[in-house]
Amino acid sequence: MATVSTRTRFVSVLTASWLGLCVAVDATAQQASGGDQRSPSLTFLYEKPVSSELQQLFETLRDSRILESWTGHVNRTLKPLPHPIEVAFAECGKAKSWYDAQQQRITFCYEEADRIFRMLHLVGYEAQTALLTSWIGTLLYEFYHELAHTLIDMLWLPVLGREEDSADQFAVIALLGHPEGWKLALGAADYLHEMIAIETDLGLDPAHRHPFFSQRYYNTLCLMYGSDPVKHDALVTQGRLPKTRAESCRFEYERALYGWGTLLQAF
Repeated sequence: MATVSTRTRFVSVLTASWLGLCVAVDATAQQASGGDQRSPSLTFLYEKPVSSELQQLFETLRDSRILESWTGHVNRTLKPLPHPIEVAFAECGKAKSWYDAQQQRITFCYEEADRIFRMLHLVGYEAQTALLTSWIGTLLYEFYHELAHTLIDMLWLPVLGREEDSADQFAVIALLGHPEGWKLALGAADYLHEMIAIETDLGLDPAHRHPFFSQRYYNTLCLMYGSDPVKHDALVTQGRLPKTRAESCRFEYERALYGWGTLLQAF
């Protein structure tokens, strides 16, 4: 893993940056929930990896208390789910993340967290904080994506179209709900853009249940732009989002927001 030493230098910065974001997120969630105490729907676990190459990453994520923040935010925002869900970082042997309905668990592989960091490192951010924000934003994007699958499964939510598309919409909407969430969403888009170059190597084909990274990239930018076309006009003027797609993005965002808001209104 070529960037382990680079990532190691970011440990203290990541911890400080993430905890600063946690404070803002937790304050927002507590205000929304009135500070009430409820049985947690999500629990967290950092599994110790066997591979020595993943040891530093394990310690970085554990010390940042990233899962405590994510699960705590959701536990204060949503009513208790029918069954508790474990959210875990684990060594998997491959880069991926998924929701397992039978085990009632969301798993993030350390290998996936490492790949995200390495791909974002290729973007060439001028500041370390920008790289860290994008890394956190992408990890959080994947968390919300898998949480959407969890909610659809456990609450029998009647989503229309492909579930993967709906999960992506939920992830972007949830990211934009964070303080300065557009920076997190833009970081996730940067990762999706970098993954476009290797999706052929990953063996993706039109029959795959996940959309192509190129589609996910433009969908993410579209929802972000649609949430505030004036604020995010640079996405169009700088050529990241085609004008022809931008014309429908306000409608796409409002429709996705209304759809998920309606599905989760009772929760």
